[in-house]
Amino acid sequence: MRTPLPFEPELSEGRGTTHAAWSAPYDFARALRHHTDVTPRAFESSGTTDTPCIADETAWRILPRSGPTPVRSAHAGVRFSRWRDAHEYGGEYQCQAEAGIYTLGIALQPTDAVLVVDGRRVHESALRVGSILASGPGQHWHAEFRRRSDFLHVHYDPEFLSDCIERSTGRRLDIGELFVSPVVLVDNITLDLARSLIASAESSTGFAEVTAHALGTAIAARVLELLHETPRLSRMLAQGARQPAGPATLAPWRMRKVLAFIDANLGRPLSLQTIADASGLSKMHFAALFRASTGLSPSEFVAQRRIERAQDLLRTTPMQVVDVAFSLGFQTQAHFSTVFKRLIGEAPSEWRRRHAAGDALHEASLTQA
Repeated sequence: MRTPLPFEPELSEGRGTTHAAWSAPYDFARALRHHTDVTPRAFESSGTTDTPCIADETAWRILPRSGPTPVRSAHAGVRFSRWRDAHEYGGEYQCQAEAGIYTLGIALQPTDAVLVVDGRRVHESALRVGSILASGPGQHWHAEFRRRSDFLHVHYDPEFLSDCIERSTGRRLDIGELFVSPVVLVDNITLDLARSLIASAESSTGFAEVTAHALGTAIAARVLELLHETPRLSRMLAQGARQPAGPATLAPWRMRKVLAFIDANLGRPLSLQTIADASGLSKMHFAALFRASTGLSPSEFVAQRRIERAQDLLRTTPMQVVDVAFSLGFQTQAHFSTVFKRLIGEAPSEWRRRHAAGDALHEASLTQA
């Protein structure tokens, strides 16, 4: 029987769904005191809401060493930071992973990137929402983002990850074996956990840090589960075995031509045949090469481009949501809102309000400075 993770309540059945529920208030208080050494009342009155759970990064993928402490000593072993690059065309960044620290980067919005780790190119295509960049200690990362990016980074001590595996499987595994090479994954469950963590950190309750720690544990457990499902790949990489050659991809010049065509016609119907004609290839051949190049189908890629353009319009113009939808080729506002929420995680109007408030605060801080 699997050992429950920290702060994992009992599961109960109700109306065809499985949901988590504490069997009694005492159980929650006991769990809180066991894992944080404080009572709920003491924790709520300890002033923890003055300290954010997620630190803003000034250097990509690097946990800030000054300023507010992301997680207090009661939650040693897991820390959080966030990278938000607002430049429309991205930029180039590099970092040297800290010794003894394992980092998971979770993409909160789609982007394009070339990733080079320790001199070896490990990725060159689109990064979907929910993409996970897993790295081990001491690795040197160089990233070239071709569009703006937004990542939640979760930083773990090795003992924390080892304990997480042991509690879940009953075995003590070598963490280094799972991170012997940088890994790029895509997982919607991890994305949902990351979004929940951010929402909790932005709340004004006294339990934000406790919730963040629990969700950080859940993220670790989920990613370790995904990594542990591919032990053969880890062994191949550790032994330096050659992997089979990947599928053919679009030539760089043809990809640039296709991207320019898509960007210039986002407000028009863009069928697979239309885009294939612009590439000069047959429909099926183009679709296969495009997916191999970007990790997305042409229709998925077009949807992402449209939503990115919508974000620009919502943030920089007074256009109504319905006008933004029609200007980008959506037939109805409802369809636009559905696609926007699926890719970004919130409705267009909510996203606009939140970013308008954030921009106002940023301008006010610049004025005061």
